[in-house]
Amino acid sequence: MNFKRLTLPITIRSRLAQLSYPRTSIKSTLSASAVWLAALLTFIIPFYGSSQVIASQPALGKWRPETVPDPDRQEEKKKKDEEESPQQEWEEMKKIRAQIQPQVDAQVRAILNRYYGDQLLQDYVNEVGQSLVPPDAPPDMLFSFRVIMDPTPNAFAFPDGRIFVHSGLLTFVDNEAQLAYILGHEIGHVLKQHMPKMIRKAQREILIGKTVTGILGGLFRAKGKEVAADVVELFGALYTTISINSYSRELEDEADLEGMRLALKRKFDCSQAIGFFQKLTAAFGDQDRLSNLLWGNHSRNQDRIRNIRKLLDGELGKEYNELKSAGELTAGSGHFRLRASRLFRDTAIRQMEELDRYDLAKKTLESIRDVRSRDPVTLWYLGRVYKLVARSDEQKNQALDLLQQAARLDERNLFPEIYFDLGLMLAERSTEANIPAAIESLKKYVQGYMKRHGRYPPDLYDIYDYLLLFGDSQWTAPELPGQFIEPGPKPVQAAETAPSMEKKPPEQPKQQPQEGATRRRRPGP
Repeated sequence: MNFKRLTLPITIRSRLAQLSYPRTSIKSTLSASAVWLAALLTFIIPFYGSSQVIASQPALGKWRPETVPDPDRQEEKKKKDEEESPQQEWEEMKKIRAQIQPQVDAQVRAILNRYYGDQLLQDYVNEVGQSLVPPDAPPDMLFSFRVIMDPTPNAFAFPDGRIFVHSGLLTFVDNEAQLAYILGHEIGHVLKQHMPKMIRKAQREILIGKTVTGILGGLFRAKGKEVAADVVELFGALYTTISINSYSRELEDEADLEGMRLALKRKFDCSQAIGFFQKLTAAFGDQDRLSNLLWGNHSRNQDRIRNIRKLLDGELGKEYNELKSAGELTAGSGHFRLRASRLFRDTAIRQMEELDRYDLAKKTLESIRDVRSRDPVTLWYLGRVYKLVARSDEQKNQALDLLQQAARLDERNLFPEIYFDLGLMLAERSTEANIPAAIESLKKYVQGYMKRHGRYPPDLYDIYDYLLLFGDSQWTAPELPGQFIEPGPKPVQAAETAPSMEKKPPEQPKQQPQEGATRRRRPGP
């Protein structure tokens, strides 16, 4: 399941960028050959995959039509193939899995670098996922369910049963039933072996693409070799992309059916999935059909909603309505928001800092404020969001109040950086009372940081400059044994504030520069 819009394949983008021919020339060339192209594609592609239409005559080295097969024998062969195909297909999928296993393992190693370190949540998500795995799943197919820290909304499954969910996707989940839908959907991809099937189909599409592009090369050769090469390469890439992507949407629908069946067996209300997709659509919009056809490989959100409703009204309707009438359907245990609240908080921070989506961060933090009302980090970052988007004095006062609450709640003194934001906010709301409070907050930040980390804060010269502007040109940070303050910037203000900074013991190793202030103030894993 992929909820991100994919970009135009690199091969197509690079060829478009390199084209130096007049657009009118290519357009007229394409128009002049459109009829011939349509006729050729109509004739060639259906015949390409049919072993019953033509056969070679080795003795003569020519092609001739084959005798039409007997309908009874054809039907008998079809039944025999259907009886043997499930086992044969599974064996074929096993071979493909074995071929790609090294690449899968390499990908998983890279993915695990973003493993989210909240074991309580990891155990909870894995428990829900394992409860959905059907008893008749292949015994050699083991499943695992993990959450990785990534603010983008996505989930995906590898064909060996390893399933990963982005933290950014879970922030759109309201309850256990929606989580069960997501995990069940990914289990469906694994049980139906969709990734190996896509690989097999891609291999076939490459062969078809080579055949078609060979014909196109002949069509456009009269217009010049360079034009022919460009058109052939672009068409080949587009054909393969469209073929694979349209097939992938069929697999998404099949995974929906399988996942919803698994969720219903656990008596989860599958209709909750509709609300999940509606939230995604509100946040990210919906892909248009052309973009989705060419460079998106999954159904649009609205299409997914329609498919879920279709399944609940049709193929799954009887089972769903019986459970609903009996009052046996549930949205879950109610534990989801509590277990996932820390993840919501940490994902909101990354939505701010990595995606610059303050709207998402604000909604995410507000959704857990009641659950984490005594968490200083939640209130701290909510105060930062309010400060950044505030337009009125009332909103700015709300931001200041949240930062003050966060500072009071940090009773373990784990986050001295709260005082940095509080000090600047107090100074912005400048009154006779606020300026001394702002100065005191900035001093607490420096002292708390030194106590917490055993070194000077990397933005110490910024703090000295702020203190100077606020009226304090005398205060300096206490000395740390074995530490010295790196020479600051050239402005006179910084030089005036700390004459002792010129005393740098040459024998002491230099303190390594720290990360930027915004990154440094990020809590969590």
